[in-house]
Order: sequence, then structure tokens, then C-alpha cells
Amino acid sequence: MSDPTDDQDEEVVEVGPKVSAKEGKDLDKVTGGDDDQEGKQVDVSKLSKAMEQMQVVSSSEAEAKAARQRALAAVKVKPEDVEAIVREFEITSEQADLALRENDGNLVTALRALIAA
Repeated sequence: MSDPTDDQDEEVVEVGPKVSAKEGKDLDKVTGGDDDQEGKQVDVSKLSKAMEQMQVVSSSEAEAKAARQRALAAVKVKPEDVEAIVREFEITSEQADLALRENDGNLVTALRALIAA
């Protein structure tokens, strides 16, 4: 008996893309070419402007958050309203207090907001 592998010709298959010189040039035109230099040069002035803008946005967000905290702290909240919300919704007193403060201390609107959430 003969070995079945002896009768079959082995076929060599190359794995991976073959790129001709023309295809390589076309690819360079599309991708911008020179991959080795990509990302190595940075416009420092643009980078510093972007960083400044990020800092301005960050500081303005922090100021807005602080102003909101001050506004919420100024709202008068009745302890019995906090307890009513804690009993009905089984949430912490801090969460109930925040819900009331966000709704100007109004129990009815706070309850509606919690139901809608």
C-alpha cells in the first residue's frame, strides 16, 4: 500500500499581503506616507493652547459645581420631609436631603422627581 501523502503535491501558500511597488506608493498617498515619522513632531504652541483650554474648562466646571453646592446648601429642608422620603422610598437620608434641596425644599416636587427617576 502506498502512503496517500506521496501522491499529493504539496502546495505552498504564502500568508500575508503582498504589496507591489505601485500599490505601496498608492497606499502612501492615501495614508500620508512616511509611517516612521508619524507622531514624532508636535506643534508645541497648539499643544499648549489645547492644555490651557482644558484647564479653563476644568476650572469653570469646578466653579459651577461649587456654586451649585452653595445654592443647594442655602435651601431650607425640614427634617420631617427627609424622614417621609426615607420611609417611602427606602433611600438614605443624604439622598432624600439632596432630592429636597434640588427641588427647593418642596416635598411634593421632590416626591415627583424621585418617582420619575
